[in-house]
Amino acid sequence: MNEPNVRVLLLCAAFLGTGAATTLSVPPAPPRLPKIPIVELRILPLLMIAAILVMFAAVFPDILFSSRTEAAISLGAARPFEMLLLLLLPRGVAIGYCILLMMRICSLVKNNRIPLFEMLLLLPGLIYFNPVALSRQALSTGVLALFFILSRYRLLDRRWIVGFLPLAALFLAPALSNITRYEMRNDWFPFAPDFDVHQNAAVALQLLDAEGFRWGSHLLASLSTVLPSELKLFESSHLLASERLKGLYDQTNISLPAFVEFFIDFGWIGLFALTYLVSRALRAVQTRAYFHRRSDLWIIGASCIVGGDWLALNRGPFLGNAPVLIIFLIGWTFCYCVAVKSRQSKLLKPESYSRHGAVPAN
Repeated sequence: MNEPNVRVLLLCAAFLGTGAATTLSVPPAPPRLPKIPIVELRILPLLMIAAILVMFAAVFPDILFSSRTEAAISLGAARPFEMLLLLLLPRGVAIGYCILLMMRICSLVKNNRIPLFEMLLLLPGLIYFNPVALSRQALSTGVLALFFILSRYRLLDRRWIVGFLPLAALFLAPALSNITRYEMRNDWFPFAPDFDVHQNAAVALQLLDAEGFRWGSHLLASLSTVLPSELKLFESSHLLASERLKGLYDQTNISLPAFVEFFIDFGWIGLFALTYLVSRALRAVQTRAYFHRRSDLWIIGASCIVGGDWLALNRGPFLGNAPVLIIFLIGWTFCYCVAVKSRQSKLLKPESYSRHGAVPAN
């Protein structure tokens, strides 16, 4: 599986070319940010939820840090209600808690307060998510934030920033895979990939030759992975990363990159069209980061959003990763806080582009 595969290289090249062509275009000035209603939330109910989450983590540490499969084995396959109660419900509460806390942070920023205490309160919610996935996302966010900052001070051409992430994901992941070795993988090691991009794409093409295109069913099944198994609309047989692959390759947590899902669902047309649409959405976020007020919070927020989306595109199923969703929401919160501050101090003039970087308009 580690030998070069021409079709896999063409598939990766098509994805990179479509994303790069969209990324390297000169963006126009963005419109005004839309007004989003702010909901005032009291701190006492949030503190009570945080205390409940911490108490549950202290009472059931084994359930907290185990996967859904491990929890099903320990609880027994005949006890779906206990599994839903002890595993899925607390994590759902943690996601809702983080969202409510971000809403309160936005309301405090609107009232000219620095919500440092509320930011610390995110920790009880974040402990319920995979630390490996969170560390990968933090690494991706940090790298992208560094490139944003270098671009802001004209030390790096801004047009290559977003294009760097898919290159890193596609070419660094196989090298990291060879270093960590799947059979000796430590789940707490932040750089240990589940299944590298090239091998996953090759597996997808092999099964595609045998079974044909899925015409949307695989992508819908991937989107439904965020639901509890009792509520799934699609069976695991719709997923290429199913029990068949686990039996063939003796791996766990096998998932396809989203751009491979685009291909097996809709062919080459789907790969180009969907990659273009997603790249345009990422480009819009990047454009706002450059034309907006020069704020470190905005840079971090844009890094979270763009880095999270690229990580989902390259390293796993589309929107099927709760830690990526949480980091995305945190990034959106940072961006929105800066937007509120900017509206309060009136809209600034956009930056004008030059050959060497952004120059503030006079």
